[in-house]
Amino acid sequence: MIANFKNVLLNHYADFSGRARRREFWLFVLANFIIGFVLNAIQWADGYGAYMSYTLNSAVSGSYGTAGLFSFLGLAGKVAYAASIVYGLATIVPTLALNVRRLHDIGKSGHLLWLWLLLFVPLLNLLALIVLGILFIVWYCTDSQPGDNQYGPNPKGVGDYGNSHDDAPFAQPQEWTQEPQVQTPPTPLDYPQP
Repeated sequence: MIANFKNVLLNHYADFSGRARRREFWLFVLANFIIGFVLNAIQWADGYGAYMSYTLNSAVSGSYGTAGLFSFLGLAGKVAYAASIVYGLATIVPTLALNVRRLHDIGKSGHLLWLWLLLFVPLLNLLALIVLGILFIVWYCTDSQPGDNQYGPNPKGVGDYGNSHDDAPFAQPQEWTQEPQVQTPPTPLDYPQP
C-alpha cells in the first residue's frame, strides 16, 4: 500500500494521461482515509472535542463566547490541523489525476469529473450527490477494459491473449496461456501381445 501511495504521489503526481487499475485507485483511497483519520484523531484527542463541547454548551445556554478552535488545541492538535490542511491541498492534483486515469481505464473520458459541479446547483445538489455517487462508485469498481484502448495499454498487462507487457506485476505466466496436453487412454492394441 505504501509503495502504491508513493508511486501515485511521486511518479504520477499530475499525470492525467494513461490508465490506472482498480488496485492503484482503491489503495490510494485507503491510504488517504488512514492519513485523514490519524490527523483528525490527533486533533480530537488534543482538544477538538473540548471545543465542540464548548460550542454546544454555548449554543444551549445562549451565551456565545469568543474562543476559537485554536484556543482549545494544544501543540500536537495545532500541528495536526495545519498538516491536514497542507496534506489536503497537496493531494488535490494527484487525486484528480488518479480519478481521470481510473475513468480512462474503463474507457470513459476524464471530462466526466466535471459532472461533480452539479453539486453547486441549488435544488439539484442532493439528487446529483446520490446519482453521481452511485454512478462513480460503480465505475471505480468496474474492471479494466481488456487490451489497449484510446487512453493507452492495459495496466494489468493482459487482455489481448498474448499481448502481455513485461512490466505488468500480475501478467499471466506463459504456461497458463498454452493449451493443455490431453492424454488418451491406452487401447488394447497398445499392449504387447503374448
